[in-house]
Amino acid sequence: MGKSRAEIQKAYRDRKKEKDGNAPIEEKTRTEKDENTTVHGKKRAKDRVPQNDKDEVPECSTRSNTQQQQQQQQQQQQPLMLVKLNFPLKSKNKIQTRKRTSRAVAKANYKINKMTQKIQELKRRNWTITKRLQRRMARENKDNKNNLEKPISSPMRKANKDLREANLSPTKYPDLQKKLTYHNCLISEIKESVSHEKNKFPVLQVITGKAIRDHKCIRRLSYDIKVNRKQLMKIKSKREKEKKKTRMKAAREDLRSKVIVFLERDDNSTCLPGKRDNKKDGKEKKQKRVLNDYLDNLHQKFLSENVLTKLSVSVFRRFRPANYVLASFGNRRTCLCQRHQNMALKVRTLKALNITTTSNPDQLIRQMTDDEVLAKITELEDEKIKYSELKRIDVEEKGMMKKRMNVVQCEANRQEFGTLIRTLLNEFRAHVYRVQTQYEQIRTLKENLPKYNVICQMDFAENYSCVHADEVQSAYFDKASITLHPVVLYYKVDGDINLHHKSFVFVSDEPGHNSSTVYAFIKDLIPKDFANSSWN
Repeated sequence: MGKSRAEIQKAYRDRKKEKDGNAPIEEKTRTEKDENTTVHGKKRAKDRVPQNDKDEVPECSTRSNTQQQQQQQQQQQQPLMLVKLNFPLKSKNKIQTRKRTSRAVAKANYKINKMTQKIQELKRRNWTITKRLQRRMARENKDNKNNLEKPISSPMRKANKDLREANLSPTKYPDLQKKLTYHNCLISEIKESVSHEKNKFPVLQVITGKAIRDHKCIRRLSYDIKVNRKQLMKIKSKREKEKKKTRMKAAREDLRSKVIVFLERDDNSTCLPGKRDNKKDGKEKKQKRVLNDYLDNLHQKFLSENVLTKLSVSVFRRFRPANYVLASFGNRRTCLCQRHQNMALKVRTLKALNITTTSNPDQLIRQMTDDEVLAKITELEDEKIKYSELKRIDVEEKGMMKKRMNVVQCEANRQEFGTLIRTLLNEFRAHVYRVQTQYEQIRTLKENLPKYNVICQMDFAENYSCVHADEVQSAYFDKASITLHPVVLYYKVDGDINLHHKSFVFVSDEPGHNSSTVYAFIKDLIPKDFANSSWN
């Protein structure tokens, strides 16, 4: 017959007792003790929750399993710690669920929160409006106080006030009241007259004199009419005229003429040859002249030539006539120097490579040396450098090859470009030196021109085509052309140190611009008996 469940458990306990000794009894005692501790802790936590309306977490308790410690000491010689955490339970059934609230209570709570927020906002708004009202009332009170403190503007009221302050009745002293009123009227009129800057000086001359000074009334007068006392003291006589600030018109006009003559020189500006290259200055049309350099550089050049002259850059710019166009080295101009233009194209490339900051070749040779330019070229990262150059190239026209001047895009490596720049810089420096020397010599020759000598400056202008007023159709393809050759003669007249000039224009049907044509013009221009004649 098989054993019941109770008998099986008893047999298990007996075997356990024989094997472990008193360990089951000790375990039972310890378990009962822990259960009692847990029950008491839960009861205390349950009592505290309704009072404080919050969860209380008790401290952690620890225990050591003696039997397991013995086994661990035998194996690892280290005790094993067991930690038990006791958390409070919020319900008897040990199931934490959401606290249920009725819909009416939830709705009421929501409404209370909304109303509380609205009350706080209204309080804040009320405080803001109250402060604003207080500030406005304080400002109005201040304005009212100032209005009350304002002096009486009427001359008679001022007189009555002064009499009452002296314990005098205006009705008993009408003559004194009239005199005070008359005094106040005069002060008011004078104050209004001197308020305008232009009419101030004549009025001050009238009211300031010996009597005012002798009776020491300058300070009182200055206070009444609101004029500086020092300004009244400066007026010594009633016949004295107001000293106006003069700008030295004569000296300024002389300086302006010097600047214009300086800018008219051929080394500082170039006259444009076109018929439409003019600008209207008032009612007069003047031919345009393009400056050869920037105004700042021309200003420095003017000061170097006129050491004793003091002239600022702003005034120098103001003296520039309207028909003098500022230098812009990218605009189109005609009849320019080929060396300068070729160098300007190279300088434009150097500026694009951040080697220089200027596009003016004349300014480049003044700012940098050849070695500095070459050193910066060798530091470039690009092996190939593109640049522009003016060259004569072969162009085919109607089956024939002709040479035409054109801007050509070239490319070279860094070393070749550096060698090219060095050669061009050396040639350009020599070219600029020759040009400057020529201009200096021609200017010196004009200043010291001997008697019965002339300076002849001439150049070919351009060829023009001629048309008939009434011509047939076939004449369109058979037009004659003429050449204009302008000439300027500089000379001096007896008894006059100033340089005079005369202008001539030669019109010729010879299209060739060569030395033979120039000789023919000079032969007709200067007569054979010129040495025995005077220019009048």
